Amino acid sequence: MKIQKKIQRNFKEKRYSRITRKISKKETVISTGYILNFSENFILMQGDDDFSLSSFWIFESSKITNFRYNKNDKYYDFIMESEGLKKDLKAKTKVNLSNWKTIFTSLKKAKKHIIVECENPKIDEFIIGEITDVNSKSVSIWYFNAEGILDKKPINVKFKNITKVTFDDKYIDTFSKYLRKNK
Repeated sequence: MKIQKKIQRNFKEKRYSRITRKISKKETVISTGYILNFSENFILMQGDDDFSLSSFWIFESSKITNFRYNKNDKYYDFIMESEGLKKDLKAKTKVNLSNWKTIFTSLKKAKKHIIVECENPKIDEFIIGEITDVNSKSVSIWYFNAEGILDKKPINVKFKNITKVTFDDKYIDTFSKYLRKNK
């Protein structure tokens, strides 16, 4: 079954999804959770972590190489349903998934702090912070470090390097309350 049909089916049936994504010529990563929305080119997914729902992720559907829903996944899905967790599947933030520009514009308008990642080992970027500007090829993020100190100026990230965006995440939301200016 084609990837797009699997995306549609898992979204419609609220099925647990185990998705393998290509992040470089030789590297892949696995994302697990539930598809909350999708477009022709992007997926909005709510991740899971040991039988609890976690953050929201956006990534390109063209990078998907495998879409698994086997007996292990079915049983995990059964447990999530039995624990009443699937009733909470809903994105708190409405995101336009047309392209990277509309995605970041939606998140900026919602005043979301985010994590932008390039999981490719050759680039390996992890940028956390507030969106300050969006244009047709990149997004600018006012990064903060592990001490909560904001950079003096925003970091510009090209869309072509982005493999995943995370928002409405406990780590991001909690840390963002305690940011400090660089002296």
